[in-house]
Amino acid sequence: MKKFSPLLLVLLGNTASQTADQGITYDCDTATGHFSSLVLPSPRGAFTVEGKVQLRQIADIGKWAPGTRVTIIGGLADAGSVPTEGAGFLLAALPAKLIDKRAGKGIVQYLQWQENHAGNQTMSEPFAIRPAKEEMPFSMRYDGKVVTMTIGGAQTSVTLMQPATDVRIICSTGEFLYTDLKITPAGQ
Repeated sequence: MKKFSPLLLVLLGNTASQTADQGITYDCDTATGHFSSLVLPSPRGAFTVEGKVQLRQIADIGKWAPGTRVTIIGGLADAGSVPTEGAGFLLAALPAKLIDKRAGKGIVQYLQWQENHAGNQTMSEPFAIRPAKEEMPFSMRYDGKVVTMTIGGAQTSVTLMQPATDVRIICSTGEFLYTDLKITPAGQ
């Protein structure tokens, strides 16, 4: 997918919109087994990505679980491919009984950290397992080399081997709403 500036997305009438104070609102909604990718250019040097993400609906779960990722990437990555360098998180959802057979009905959401180095992706163990549809504030600070991420009461840091070039949001098999999404250069 091509890179779009937030202003261009508003002008095109896409599902992303922005105001100066609130940041971007992006309603990422996809069918089972499909995905959507939005790539936003990042400032040179240090910057912060912050906002809130919320699972709104899940599509039928088959081969693919509903999920959304926010990744600060270094170098180019085609839509749907693993970036050469990157750090981010995954918010995913599953029926509670798949996590714990005693959990009964309902959907739970969980988080995982994501690291990409030399085109290989590593995911952490799931954490922050809770009932689905809870809004999750997040922050990702890039200091020119290290990405420090905070979400769901947890924090981690990942060192990138290439400079950050973009922020990529991907969602699949459900509807995920991003609000107050801002990419702010350091010092502003």
